[in-house]
Amino acid sequence: MHDGFNRASSGSGDVEGSAHGSGSATGDWRMAKQRRWMILVTGLAIMAGGCAHAGRAARERNFCPTPTAVLYVQNDNWLDVVIYAVRGGTRYRLGEVVSFQSGKFNLPSTVVSISSDIYVVAHPIGGAYEYYSPEVMLGPGQNILELRVDNLIDHSSLTVSSGNPEEAQSPG
Repeated sequence: MHDGFNRASSGSGDVEGSAHGSGSATGDWRMAKQRRWMILVTGLAIMAGGCAHAGRAARERNFCPTPTAVLYVQNDNWLDVVIYAVRGGTRYRLGEVVSFQSGKFNLPSTVVSISSDIYVVAHPIGGAYEYYSPEVMLGPGQNILELRVDNLIDHSSLTVSSGNPEEAQSPG
């Protein structure tokens, strides 16, 4: 009897689901089991590759050079500010400081060098003007910069001092 959902049995011993009515249920079951096993093994191999750790060469690469100076920022502006270090006409985005908060930024060695001056830019988000610090050349031991961003952006200031950046405390 045919109910519209199941295949009608011809009574000739054909097994439903077998290819072209030939084969056995055991053979089809084995093939399905092997297929599931191969899918599982392939999936596990792909997932294990994603969890693999980088080799020694990848661990030794350092895309962020060690900092040679630290910039402390006290933002007394009503707006959040984005802080940049500029050397040789190239702006390096250091980060953002929320209004009435402070921040600490490590200046990478690509920014700080004895051959050229640097200056700091504070860009208030949504503001019409930016603060450009005077150019400074960091001498030996001068590795702490303190930027105070005032609500009147032209009244902001940058100071340079000597010391160990690891032991220095944030201003404010």
